[in-house]
Amino acid sequence: MSFTSQEMSSDSLVEVSGRRFRHLKTVLKLKKGDELRLGMIGGRIGRGQIIDESQESCHIQFVLDRNPPVPLPVHLILALPRPKSLPRILHLATNMGVKEITFINTWRVEKPFWSSDYLDQASVEKACRLGLEQAVDTIMPKVNFERRFRPYVEDRLPQICARTCNYLAHPYSQALNQNQILAEIESHQKFCLALGPEGGFIPFEVECLRKAGFRPFSFSQRVLKLEAALPALLSQFTHS
Repeated sequence: MSFTSQEMSSDSLVEVSGRRFRHLKTVLKLKKGDELRLGMIGGRIGRGQIIDESQESCHIQFVLDRNPPVPLPVHLILALPRPKSLPRILHLATNMGVKEITFINTWRVEKPFWSSDYLDQASVEKACRLGLEQAVDTIMPKVNFERRFRPYVEDRLPQICARTCNYLAHPYSQALNQNQILAEIESHQKFCLALGPEGGFIPFEVECLRKAGFRPFSFSQRVLKLEAALPALLSQFTHS
């Protein structure tokens, strides 16, 4: 469970209500006197104990004595997915420790996607926070939305890529094999990983990303949906 500094009643006491309280009661089935893991958004993690409760809230006394998990050293660059998939993607990436996610426009991204309520700050923060709670993490990722492909990829991305090792997940590429990728992951510290929309990047977009510093690769002969490809790819960086 997570909370913000604004919710604290004192240096070691927080009141929990709403979704989190319902989760404590109906999913975790905790009651007065029980202990749980928790953390402060942007801060440390630790343990707490429920010291009193009502029908709608409870007070938790806590001690935060540990740092959150080590972030995954990957900047994700994703073609904006279908709106209903966006919370799942954010939840998954945050859960796995990604701290910077940039959604970009591509030729195969439908224009109505950009006007969806799922892109609202509140919706994005909710999905990320759920991912953090699942992972017992407290550091929110930075989430960016870039609506113009060429200005971002041609003008801004090369500066980012100059400081990282950059991969373009492209199911039709044979430029790098799995053994090469794994060897490079062991020897580098920071990475950018780009994944395209359903149907993949078009050739022009692949070439633009190449010029920005990305190298195409494919781990499998199968073409995977983003929800399946993302954890498979990110898991390769967990021990880097």
